[in-house]
Amino acid sequence: MMDKYIPHLGHFSIIEACRQSGCPVCSIRKNAVTTYLQAILSHYVDDPDMRERLCHVWGYCRTHAWMLSTVDRGNLLTIAVMYQDILEKEVTPVFTRKRARLKRNIFTDLIPRLFRHHHPTTSSPQVPLPDHCPACDVEHDVETTVLQIMLKALAKQDEHMQKALRDSDGLCLPHVNRALETVQDATARNLLLDLTREKLARIQEELRELIRKHDYRFQHEAVGDEKWGWKRAINAIVGAE
Repeated sequence: MMDKYIPHLGHFSIIEACRQSGCPVCSIRKNAVTTYLQAILSHYVDDPDMRERLCHVWGYCRTHAWMLSTVDRGNLLTIAVMYQDILEKEVTPVFTRKRARLKRNIFTDLIPRLFRHHHPTTSSPQVPLPDHCPACDVEHDVETTVLQIMLKALAKQDEHMQKALRDSDGLCLPHVNRALETVQDATARNLLLDLTREKLARIQEELRELIRKHDYRFQHEAVGDEKWGWKRAINAIVGAE
């Protein structure tokens, strides 16, 4: 089933991701979802089962729906077909049924509504928007797999994984938090916390140095790699862009 695509993930793919900028888990997650969406666009038109499943959930969430047009611009026609399917088979019928129901119940519903204590903030949605995104499922599964492999390596005090994480920009705090929610081994937990503290301390030092060099007294000093400290700080706190 192409819409359940999960890439092969292993120890060395994580170490490789650590060589890139930003959180390695975010990096692997983005690459996995990009590959997944490319596969969907390549097979959607010719796969009736896939079309039916994606119609049923109204496609993707806002983030991944807009991402479709960036992963493969050669498949814009496929995106048009996909959302024509969704509008025709799922969205339009909702409004058709709602209008018919409104005509049928207008008198039986009117008087009870007049005497009902009703607050707008507690009303149910007028349109039953779906709350499930297949691409989000891919992200969640990839994150789970990556964190499990990483924590297992840290539990064994694997030197390669420790060095890779220490040399990387580190995990973003959302992924640190998710790892801490699942970790069982005390060694892995302590190593993760130590690595995170080291990474945050380094970013703070970069920011202090960047701010110092913008003081008029030190503007003659060249700005080095600390010029990207602000970007590493955002990556650390909220994750990749």
